[in-house]
Order: sequence, then C-alpha cells, then structure tokens
Amino acid sequence: MEISKIGTVTKELLGGAELEIYNAADIEDGKPKDGASPVAKWTTEQGKKKTLENILLAGKQYVLIEVQAPVDYAIADPITFTGPREAGGKKPAEDSPF
Repeated sequence: MEISKIGTVTKELLGGAELEIYNAADIEDGKPKDGASPVAKWTTEQGKKKTLENILLAGKQYVLIEVQAPVDYAIADPITFTGPREAGGKKPAEDSPF
C-alpha cells in the first residue's frame, strides 16, 4: 500500500507532513484515545510515496491522521480505510473476525 501527501494545486508529492496510522478502534472523535499507539508513523519526503508492506492486516479498519502539515498547508481530516487485500498486506489470523 502506498500513501502520499499531494498538493491540491500543484499535484506534487509534498514533504514535511507528519502522518500516523491507528487501528480504527483506537480513535474517538477523530483523535487517538489516551494510551493508543500508532501502527505506523513517518514524515513524508518531497517527491516520494511511502510504501507500507507487511504492516496492515487485510480487511481491518485503520485511520490515517495528519499530525503536522507541510509549511503553507492545512492539516487534512482523518481518513478511515480498510487494510489492503493485495500483496503487501498481512492476512488476518484464522480466528480473526476480519
């Protein structure tokens, strides 16, 4: 799965965005619950996408949160998404509800 921060006007891949991914169950009112830890976190690099491999479980719900936006950009709203079903996503355990 690839994730990037793209400028709305320039359509360029932006650097300097601090992003975190949480399990959806750890989010309340768009923010991490006290004590919640991100599944992944990184700062975007200019002109580059972030590839997440073998981190997210296929079919599980996650929330992407922008903690800090690049200079001259606003922080984006949280995005809820489902873990990838293609290569690079982990299969859930057989007893998992996902």
